[in-house]
Amino acid sequence: MRVRGGRAGRMSDGSGLSAAAGVCAGDGYGPIQFTVSVSRNTEKPNIDEHGYDEGVAMKFFAPGVCMRSRLAARRGARQRGATIVEQALILPILLAIMFGIIDMSRALYSYSYVSYIARDATRWASVRTTNLNGTPVTPTDVSNYVKNVSGMGLDAARITANTNWVAPANGSPLCATVQKKPGCVVQVTVNYNFKFIFPFLPAGTLPMSSESQMIITQ
Repeated sequence: MRVRGGRAGRMSDGSGLSAAAGVCAGDGYGPIQFTVSVSRNTEKPNIDEHGYDEGVAMKFFAPGVCMRSRLAARRGARQRGATIVEQALILPILLAIMFGIIDMSRALYSYSYVSYIARDATRWASVRTTNLNGTPVTPTDVSNYVKNVSGMGLDAARITANTNWVAPANGSPLCATVQKKPGCVVQVTVNYNFKFIFPFLPAGTLPMSSESQMIITQ
């Protein structure tokens, strides 16, 4: 028996078959197989109780009608598999870029802090070189001031500070012999060895250095 594809899944009166029949609309023609099972009960059925179709079961099978839907389902499964493979290839690259940005941001922050603490230590030493504000500072005092990085995210063990008192260029000739007095210059150099935390970035440490000078005022 052959049924026009556009009529598949519909009765002669235009009503649709149940979804349990396994039929979907399609184009073209397709063979349709009917399987009818009739009950062996010879007793006259109670029409009022069961209706006219009691004891009759019909299966409607239309191979080829749903072929387009099956092909679409297979194509979707292949696309999902390809998407998983693409994600597996791209995800490590994206993670490496993200972690690299995080570590480089740490390096930028560390250099910014080294530059800041060098200027701050120089200002701190410039007003404490003489005995006007108490005991004059020493290079050890400046180094301890620089290493006080608690809460700043830096490792104090990798920070060093060098402090020198020098005569200013074209300055007072009085600074040629004694530099720890107003009008002379205090110079602080801060060094820090930055270390990356992710293994795929450069190994070892990245040296950072900043130097600051300021005229002694007190």
